[in-house]
Amino acid sequence: MKIFFIISTFFVISFFFFIKDKTEEPKEIEVQLDKNVIVEKLKKESFVKTLKFSGFSEASRIVTIKSQVEGKISSKSFEKGNFYKAGSQLVLVDPEDKIAKLKEMEALLNQRKKEYEVAEQLFKKGFRSEVKLSESRTNFENALAKYEKSQVELNNTKISVPFDSTIEDSFIELGDYVKKGDKIAKIVDLDPIIIKINVTENDIKNLRLNQKTEIIISEKSYEGLVSYLSKTSDPLTRNFKVEVEVTNVKKEIISGLSS
Repeated sequence: MKIFFIISTFFVISFFFFIKDKTEEPKEIEVQLDKNVIVEKLKKESFVKTLKFSGFSEASRIVTIKSQVEGKISSKSFEKGNFYKAGSQLVLVDPEDKIAKLKEMEALLNQRKKEYEVAEQLFKKGFRSEVKLSESRTNFENALAKYEKSQVELNNTKISVPFDSTIEDSFIELGDYVKKGDKIAKIVDLDPIIIKINVTENDIKNLRLNQKTEIIISEKSYEGLVSYLSKTSDPLTRNFKVEVEVTNVKKEIISGLSS
């Protein structure tokens, strides 16, 4: 048993020195690799990102016309659904009492004007005090204000369309008696029409004012421009409001359509 251990040990030691001698002088190996390099010229191409949103159409202006004077409707010159140019007269409130009031105020104004002129001449000659002159001037200015107010009231008996619009609703009939502030008609402006949409915070960054857009309503395409970008988000949805303006000369797009 002892002899086997010695021989085995000697064999292992001899083998170790044999391996060591073999690894002391490594050989250098040179490898040559042929490489082919391919150069390709890249072309610059534009990338267009398309964003799609859902929204609805809305009139650019909706106004309720109200009477500014009290009186009886003596003339009605409009019908619901019809289009009227700016300045077209819709209603005439009976002006008879307003004309009488204006004449009364005109006579008072002329009287106060003469009184003031006389007081001014007497003051210059020393026959009238400055206090009396001031009173005459105040009376004249008050009469002038009343006269101008009467003129405005007479002018307001004619109720006209403030801008090109369509009559959406009527609140009066011929012969009705209206008070100041009573509704006369509801008008809508459909040119341009406004498309309202809501976008996320990721999409709002890709939009800008006057950006061209394509609006599709009832399978028909229209061109629009971004006219409004909200600066704050909805506290509940975190979405931003965006408005697109579309020219609508023929009034093809009405308010409330989905886009």
